[in-house]
Amino acid sequence: EEYLNALAPIFEGTEFNVAEENLQSRSRGDILMAIANKFGYMLLNTGNKSEMAVGYCTLYGDMAGGLSVISDVYKTE
Repeated sequence: EEYLNALAPIFEGTEFNVAEENLQSRSRGDILMAIANKFGYMLLNTGNKSEMAVGYCTLYGDMAGGLSVISDVYKTE
């Protein structure tokens, strides 16, 4: 919600689209990365070959992380 409020003056007069839709994933990535940094953890992400092939991912969102543990696996596997 706060991200949308901060961007409201800039986005004024434009249609809601993928930019706003991706804010949830990006804000979640920010929070999880901050926790990982604070406690010395490595953030893992769940990106896979199928999502990467079609571009179904959010940069700095669900792609945030130091290791993509299933990056070499298709969704069908």
